[in-house]
Amino acid sequence: MKIAYPTQKEIDDSISRVIEEACPARENVFIFLYRLYREIGFLDVMHGMEKIMVPLIAAYAFGIVYLANNVTASASDLYLSVILFSPLVFQLLLCLFFLGEQEQGVYEIELSCKYTMYHLLILRMGIAGLFSVAVNGMALVLYGVSQDFFGGTLILRLAFLAVSTFLVYFTVYVHLILKSVRIQYQLSLYFTWCVVAVLIRLYIPGMFAYLAMELPLLIHVCIWGAMLGLLMRLLPDVIYRNGKYNLNIGE
Repeated sequence: MKIAYPTQKEIDDSISRVIEEACPARENVFIFLYRLYREIGFLDVMHGMEKIMVPLIAAYAFGIVYLANNVTASASDLYLSVILFSPLVFQLLLCLFFLGEQEQGVYEIELSCKYTMYHLLILRMGIAGLFSVAVNGMALVLYGVSQDFFGGTLILRLAFLAVSTFLVYFTVYVHLILKSVRIQYQLSLYFTWCVVAVLIRLYIPGMFAYLAMELPLLIHVCIWGAMLGLLMRLLPDVIYRNGKYNLNIGE
């Protein structure tokens, strides 16, 4: 009996069709995230973490008010605290995402779905980032009210520094998750961030004073633009390289 094997052209066409369907062309990050959000929904994206946000806000606000009223700090220490705590809410919330999924036994399930944990991570980073900026802004307002110095430029400089700090940390974090999403690496990143900031404050005070306290506001705006540009280049890699084929490549 003669078996009719496909021709080389038919084989090539089949392979091309499978690749095209399994690995679609890259689309705009915002379009992808909008479609992802519409298909999954806010509650499934948050996976219970929305209940943690209110206690986090309360604890953060209480800590700021307590420090403002009970701790006498120099200007450089105040700027240092912004550098240390601006990424804290963002990093803490993302770590809680990972811990919650691993404890509830859905970590591996997400990696086998149409949208893997890497895809959800993009949305969660955005939500955590907006939440972190909002909480830090509220904390600065509370501090300004408690100290009654809104007449000067200190709060404005602290706010610009908080945004710059967060965006730089966010960009470094995205670089990290392109390599690994393990929670110990994320904690190590934040620990390293704090150690480097404290060492510069202690041993290179002139450099710290300029970068944290004297940097022109226009330079801060340029930093924002540069970090956002880098993020727009990196986020598609997180979506299409780490999320492709539903494999936990970043592990």
